[in-house]
Amino acid sequence: MVIVMVALEVILIALFLDRWPIQVNTVVEDAFVPIDCGASAKDLHTAVLLYNWFLALICTVMAFRARSLPANFKEARLISFAMFTFSVIWLSFLIVFSGSIISHFSTYLCVAILATALDFVVCMFAPKIFVILFRPELNEVRLVRADIYRYAVKQTKARIRIHQMRSQRTELMRTQLEGSLPRSQPAHIFQESKF
Repeated sequence: MVIVMVALEVILIALFLDRWPIQVNTVVEDAFVPIDCGASAKDLHTAVLLYNWFLALICTVMAFRARSLPANFKEARLISFAMFTFSVIWLSFLIVFSGSIISHFSTYLCVAILATALDFVVCMFAPKIFVILFRPELNEVRLVRADIYRYAVKQTKARIRIHQMRSQRTELMRTQLEGSLPRSQPAHIFQESKF
């Protein structure tokens, strides 16, 4: 699936470069000379950014769904928070980008990329560094194994409970069916009623 998603992004970028080839627009003013791409590339560039945002949204949903797994709980929580803030940063970038002047595009893009990088560093690594430096007692293998054991016991109890409920339901249905079926009659009564 990752290969398909990356291939789709490569195709979008290839379409972008084919449809609007890179050209330099030079505007000479008194104080500076801005150099930028043509303004027609804005639509497909927005499509590429929306595609990246869509991938981030999928990653957020998958991390949120994996948050209850014991071995990945802390990582899934951090990933979902990082991807949520990533989505907010890039959504705000798209809003600003869609209504801005094209000459300020590179500034907005740099700010969004730097904010995303800072977001990932803080969300993913700051809690781990905090545990390593200030709470080393939480960074032990036996605690992780105990957490996994508690999760396994909880899942096993839930499966046993489901199995017991199904067995009770099956037994209840069997008794109800036996009560609603007609009683079997002796064979000689059946033969007499036939004639």
